[in-house]
Amino acid sequence: MWAKPLASPASAPGPSATTVNYQGLLADSGGNPLDGTYGMTFALYDASTGGNLMWGPESHAAVPVSEELFSVGLGSQTSGGIPTSTWNGDRYLEITVGGETLISSPVPVAR
Repeated sequence: MWAKPLASPASAPGPSATTVNYQGLLADSGGNPLDGTYGMTFALYDASTGGNLMWGPESHAAVPVSEELFSVGLGSQTSGGIPTSTWNGDRYLEITVGGETLISSPVPVAR
């Protein structure tokens, strides 16, 4: 996933940290929807490959998945959430499920 903040007015005060709701679909290697509870880890990088770690990793030990749909609050397991300085520039989300790192296409996300 690719993330870049929307421009905001310079005079508008912003929070010092954020929590971002992330929803995804989880399927097996054959494309079959998964159900159950899965351990997931999330991290933000500044490049799609070989980038610098900008935030995380943040672990969510028991993410419920129903008919392949899941939702997590990124920053909810990190004291103070995700620092807003993390969003300075393009960001790419790395998701690991059960020890396997998943690849996702760049997708713009507004915070």
